[in-house]
Amino acid sequence: MVNKQIQHKTFEKSPQCDNFCRLTGATGVGYTVFRDGVKKFGKLVRDPSPESCVDEKVSGLEHAMESLYLLLRGNDVKTLLEGHKTKPGEVSVDEFTETLRRRSSFKLVASVCCEKVEAHDLHIEKDKPCPKMIPLRCTHGRNGDKDNRCTCCGVQRRLGNIFAKLEGDESIKRKPVTVMEWKEARRQGHKKGKDNTQRELTSTVMTVADLLDHFKNLLDICIPHIQEIKWIKHLQDTDFSKMSKDTILIFTDFAALMALRARQAKNSSVDAHAIIANFVVLWNKRIVDAKGKKKDESGEEVEYEEKVTISNVDVFHFFAETFEKGKKNDHQMHNTCLDEIIRIFRARLGELGVELKHVIIWTDNAPHQYRCRQTFIQVASIQLRHPGITVTHRLAVVDNFKGIHDAVGKDPSRIVRELEKMDIRSPTAFMVFVNCIQHLETYETKWDELERENDIGIQLKGRFGLNERTMYFVTEKKEDYDRLVAQYPGRILLCDRTNIQDTISKKAVDDTMQLHEVKSFETSLPEAYQSKGKNKLDIRNWRVLTSYLPCNCFTCLGSFSRDAVVNDRVVKVKVTTAALEQDIFVRRDVCQYKEWCKARVYTMKSPIHHPRIR
Repeated sequence: MVNKQIQHKTFEKSPQCDNFCRLTGATGVGYTVFRDGVKKFGKLVRDPSPESCVDEKVSGLEHAMESLYLLLRGNDVKTLLEGHKTKPGEVSVDEFTETLRRRSSFKLVASVCCEKVEAHDLHIEKDKPCPKMIPLRCTHGRNGDKDNRCTCCGVQRRLGNIFAKLEGDESIKRKPVTVMEWKEARRQGHKKGKDNTQRELTSTVMTVADLLDHFKNLLDICIPHIQEIKWIKHLQDTDFSKMSKDTILIFTDFAALMALRARQAKNSSVDAHAIIANFVVLWNKRIVDAKGKKKDESGEEVEYEEKVTISNVDVFHFFAETFEKGKKNDHQMHNTCLDEIIRIFRARLGELGVELKHVIIWTDNAPHQYRCRQTFIQVASIQLRHPGITVTHRLAVVDNFKGIHDAVGKDPSRIVRELEKMDIRSPTAFMVFVNCIQHLETYETKWDELERENDIGIQLKGRFGLNERTMYFVTEKKEDYDRLVAQYPGRILLCDRTNIQDTISKKAVDDTMQLHEVKSFETSLPEAYQSKGKNKLDIRNWRVLTSYLPCNCFTCLGSFSRDAVVNDRVVKVKVTTAALEQDIFVRRDVCQYKEWCKARVYTMKSPIHHPRIR
């Protein structure tokens, strides 16, 4: 848009203008009203921004909602649905239309499921309201059977009569409508004799009957999907609230491949690239007695004290080159970096007199980086490299892992672009590492000073106020490692691709695509044995605890009681966290969400591996 007049003309033709007139009874919106409104709410009226890492399921449903909303606004459909009688338990036409207008898939899912109920077993943060959840039987089926969902709700139960009326009218049923849907789009190149494709939003013309089927299919997919998004978000919150002194909480992801574009380049020049793995580590959670001033009822300034919960937030950027053949931002680089993070914080906590015992790591679902057997066997065999430590690897819902790790991952790219304008070049990933040490690395922030002074401003730090930022460089060649480690001691890692731990016959964990948690189970090195057959292999069996839906209820956190007989009387006896660690089957039997969590112990078989310890 180039000026307000053009914006006004576009707005006049939009569904938003029609809806405004319908709600207010106005016959139109004049230019003066529109102009003054833009001045007052300028941040709300703008061109849409490009979006990346879009949730395809939610996006597809919301585009279908938009097309269905436009259909329901038509005079022929309004006439058809006029006087439609709503039965108990059904969504009315007006309610359905309003939900579609809001284009919120979350509100739509809530409207077709049973009412949310307070989940008292999940009320871990007592300073916050009890979380409300749609019952899992409505979204994931009774007893975890997805084909046996609650009969009191669902798409057919809540919206079936409206759809039946639309499908029963032949003229409306065959009416063409335009829908944006995700499809495979052809791209340049071939692979295994087939054209390269990628998923992309495409404008499609279909009949109303096809739109309704498309909408119902997407809604059926999104009902469990959105429930899992809410469940995982609650899980992340409780991971932070229950984080103890001997635990570190990690959020990590690979940033987009960094293009090292020169400010001055020849025609058709090719950019160099850099890999970045970003780790955000929360640790040393503590309570600070902060002091501040505020005005009392009489208007006089008085001092007050407040307890503020904070933790250290340290950011680590690991850079790597892309010169050698093969994918670099993969499981091997991730595991190399993670081992270094564990070594660092084992030492840092040791300086505070605390022994590191638990590592909780959150990642996305990338199949060659995190959701793969090579990463899971590293979790299972953590005792081999870091004795006495347990690792809980939690995987977010697909396309739903935005957060602090994304925000900090943009900073190196921004710094490199700014330096390039000053003719400070970063032609390789190694030089990105060197320049970021000088221009981005941080060891002291305003939060450290506020904490030392017990200033109430420390409460603005929130959960992710940064304390420290450090750079590392990862190389695959031993000769490069030996050369660079002398220049940058403690900052160079060797990603040894000749020594990758794997499973026997490359066997993956069962139901890998369904899992959202893989947790180490062994407390010591399992006994080795020799395989049968011609090729004798020395093998260890590594057990892991896997879960479809990880759980942080009172039961699974160790704060629960169960019936026990004491002096011939049945009483409630508290089961401690230690008891849970000793017997995982106690958790499985007592947790009320066990049918949906589907926690189980799985054995991964791996040849005896001898990691190279730096």
